[in-house]
Amino acid sequence: MRGKPLLAWDASLRTHVGVMQRGNAAGAPRWFNTDACHMFHVMNAWDDGDTIVAYVMQSEAAPGLPDAEGRPGDPEAMAARLCRWTFHLADAGAGFRRDYLDDLVAEFPRIWCSMPWASPLDPSRSPACRTACHSGSTAPGGPAPLERGERDAGVARRPEQPLSRRAFLGMKKADVSSGGARVAMTSLPVDPFTWHRVELLQRIIDTLPDPIFVKNRAHRWVAVNEGYCKLIGHPREELIGKDDTGFWPAEQVAVFWKHDDLVVNTGEPDENQEVVTGGDRVERTMWTRKYPVRDDAGQVVGLCGIITDITNMKGKLVAAERLEAENRAQLGIIEAQRTLLEKLAVPVVRIWQGVLLLPLVGALNQERAAQVTESVLAAISDASARFVIIDVTGVPLVDTMAAEALLRTVQAAALLGCESVLVGMGPAAAQTLVGLDVDLGRITTRGSLERGLEYALGRLSYRIVAARSR
Repeated sequence: MRGKPLLAWDASLRTHVGVMQRGNAAGAPRWFNTDACHMFHVMNAWDDGDTIVAYVMQSEAAPGLPDAEGRPGDPEAMAARLCRWTFHLADAGAGFRRDYLDDLVAEFPRIWCSMPWASPLDPSRSPACRTACHSGSTAPGGPAPLERGERDAGVARRPEQPLSRRAFLGMKKADVSSGGARVAMTSLPVDPFTWHRVELLQRIIDTLPDPIFVKNRAHRWVAVNEGYCKLIGHPREELIGKDDTGFWPAEQVAVFWKHDDLVVNTGEPDENQEVVTGGDRVERTMWTRKYPVRDDAGQVVGLCGIITDITNMKGKLVAAERLEAENRAQLGIIEAQRTLLEKLAVPVVRIWQGVLLLPLVGALNQERAAQVTESVLAAISDASARFVIIDVTGVPLVDTMAAEALLRTVQAAALLGCESVLVGMGPAAAQTLVGLDVDLGRITTRGSLERGLEYALGRLSYRIVAARSR
């Protein structure tokens, strides 16, 4: 081989095709030649008198082979496309013609056939018609199987040969019409993302866990995904062409159809929360969204539905709402307890007719100071008190804020005609107030509660006399 490749593509050589008569293996083949090209897969072929037609996937060079010098080949030349080969047996000269039919790069050709009378969105056209199109039989009310004369329209099969099984994998369709039948030849491309849109969309929706379905205006399913089949508990083959009756309880079907009709009649999307019973007889809460499907003329011919199981989400939401209600009730209890504690923290006690006692315990912050003032004024008003004794023995620190709070309380009490007496002031607190330069001149002070009560009773013309011992 002298360093050259074992297999190579030589574009300078011509391609030769031999044609032999069927059933006559001993006969000499008829040879045709053309410019260099490569063909690996045939879609179909037939003969018609002295003419043979074949649909093949042709490329200008063999894929993967270098040239005779070992150089890589041209990827564009290696790309296979659908091509029609025509052999004219009676023409001894230019009897071999090649015509590309599409610029789609593909391989493994198949035949895909659809009948207008088997439209999936037309409820009057039975799904059996679509099956007939692929089996070669005749469906009631539909056209007869494709005949020999349809070959001129591009139908690649002999009269006695049925169409191959419907191929969902494919790309663009070269549609031709003949006798009411539309035949489309498709091929499987190398890139999976360029598959025929029907199969690609089916694979896409099958990957989604949410159930998805498509209905026509008569509520019949024309497409479903695996999620919907799992929900309803039946395979796709048992659902296509049928409606909800027999698969769902009657009361649920009525709800489904009500919203179906709303979508197809108004042309507007709809969403609804429904409780459904699936094939496993388990009730679930579903959130269903439905969208209108329109034809080329803009007319609504069906709808597409997407279902999301929100049973767990609904349960969590109900639990969260219940927990929130319990929290609100608990917060109400806590607030009531806080209010009670606040009242207990600022008790105003009537110790004599016209005399009130306010014992303060703990630090005086701004909020508590406001509570002190509010409690004292309410008690003065209720008891028509003339004196209030404010005992600060239990206040650990009398700072500027505490002193100002006491002044405001004294001033407010004075407006109600009640005199305040401040008792229990310790030496440290007295020194602090002097250092803060707080004016306590308008407050009557006494060293202890006893002295404060004695002062108040004396102002009320009471005299405390010690009882005689017997």
